[in-house]
Amino acid sequence: MLVLLVFATLALLMLFAVGVLFPTKVFLGPAATRERVMKFYGIPAIVGFVASMALAPADKGAHDAEKAKDESIAPAQAQGRRQLVNFNGMALPGRMADAKATGFTECAADYYGYTCRRTVATQLLGLTAQAAELTLDGKDHFADAYFTPEKHAGDVRKIPTEELAYGTIKLTFTRSDYDEKCVDKHQEKTGSYSQLASCITNKNSIGQLNQTLLDAGWVLTRTKGGYLNYVHPQELVEVETKDETATIRRVSADTVKDLVARDAERRASQEATEANAANVIGQMKR
Repeated sequence: MLVLLVFATLALLMLFAVGVLFPTKVFLGPAATRERVMKFYGIPAIVGFVASMALAPADKGAHDAEKAKDESIAPAQAQGRRQLVNFNGMALPGRMADAKATGFTECAADYYGYTCRRTVATQLLGLTAQAAELTLDGKDHFADAYFTPEKHAGDVRKIPTEELAYGTIKLTFTRSDYDEKCVDKHQEKTGSYSQLASCITNKNSIGQLNQTLLDAGWVLTRTKGGYLNYVHPQELVEVETKDETATIRRVSADTVKDLVARDAERRASQEATEANAANVIGQMKR
């Protein structure tokens, strides 16, 4: 509409200019005068010009809004979606092709999904797992949510292959065997019931993995119900250990940042508490 108004205004301005400069009988007949030219061409041209100026910002705003809307389509499609990340020679979350490319090729199917075992040795921080497996199912593992996505309703074996996906990879290590004398000595010295990783007698055990994660800079973020959860400031995955298994899952950068910040606050609070206690004890001795 604005374009038509501009063209009409320009045409009127041209007629007005010609009429003023050359008030002939061509445009307005025998009674052509500058006054009539102003009335029939000048005034409408002025009105059109004012209207064009008034409509231009609104039209530009609508255009900018439409442009912004178009430009936001791609980010909106990616927003709330996890991207595949490579970690330790594995990819997650992923689809069937990703599982196959990383060696998870021995599969068995049931109602709930396809459990696929890795056919090559899997190491995590230098420790060799006894087994590594993942489950292809119909969940939306690419949804950027910290909690487990909703399950696909029905028999997973009926799902088209292109819709199959996995969100976690489970590694199984050996059970930790401890030197009883070493453990007793440590517990007697510290007055605790903890078991040192240095007291473990067998290799590639889950206890060694827990200690190795801490030594490698992973942050212990949760200890509840036998679960130990770790994140690393430079990794976009979480490692969760329980019994002899370690489950690896993709997490967002914001989640890692938040968990690391909480751990830093907890450590700072603990250090302040211990410093305050030491100060009180020291004052009592003086």
